[in-house]
Amino acid sequence: MFVKFRRPQRCHFVQVLFALGVHPHLKDRALIQGQLFREDQMYHDLIQQSFIDSFYNLTTKLLLQINWAHTYCSHAHFLMSADDDMLIHMPNLVTYLKQVHQAGTRDFWVGRVFNNTGPVRIKSSKYYVSPHLYPWDSYPAYTGGAGYVVSRDVASRIHQASLTLNATLHIDDVFMGICASVIGVAPKAHNFFSGEKKSPHHPCIYKQMMTSHGHESDLQELWGQATNPEVQKVDSGFTGKLYCSVIKCALLCNPFIRNTYPCNPSTIF
Repeated sequence: MFVKFRRPQRCHFVQVLFALGVHPHLKDRALIQGQLFREDQMYHDLIQQSFIDSFYNLTTKLLLQINWAHTYCSHAHFLMSADDDMLIHMPNLVTYLKQVHQAGTRDFWVGRVFNNTGPVRIKSSKYYVSPHLYPWDSYPAYTGGAGYVVSRDVASRIHQASLTLNATLHIDDVFMGICASVIGVAPKAHNFFSGEKKSPHHPCIYKQMMTSHGHESDLQELWGQATNPEVQKVDSGFTGKLYCSVIKCALLCNPFIRNTYPCNPSTIF
């Protein structure tokens, strides 16, 4: 069963929607559904399908997003999928995607790229994948499911590919990588799409930030800091650029701060 509170004929310039299943506990489900209905009546921002909302149904949730976008928002230039604990720096992201669109880019898929990873065969792990389900030793390259962007043509072709593939693989970002491999699209790494950890807090970082992961309780606070107009002036002039290079080197190359943004010359300078 597919449940959708509202089906707009066209998406807005930037449309933010929350994709979800149903509450895992039956005794709480009716109460939660009532709250969700009121949320959607007020903000018109929910799409829902009748699967249990859990880690093991993440691929189902990914397909819900892709299928909904294909059906109701196929004219959109880009589709972004992101976790609910992800800070997305919308001004930076929109500016970047406008440049991509003006360049006429196709086959566009950007995020934090994972290469040369393989299935976990330890049965106690939630990432366990049996050899029966996936017999190969390595996955195709993929972007972390916490946040990535694809162009309209990729979203449409991923939708078509997903209709022919076995979607029982519950690791959604890997499934996305398999779909993309089928259609011949490879992900592009962006230095300022976050890994599994929060980005360092500093205006020199905010100036280029696209996403930062792991914000369960401080999204609003970080949004205010990261979008402060003063941030745009922090690296002005030679002195400002040198200052920010030193700061980024200190923050991103610190061995005790890992899996945020990479420590490399293109990130720092």
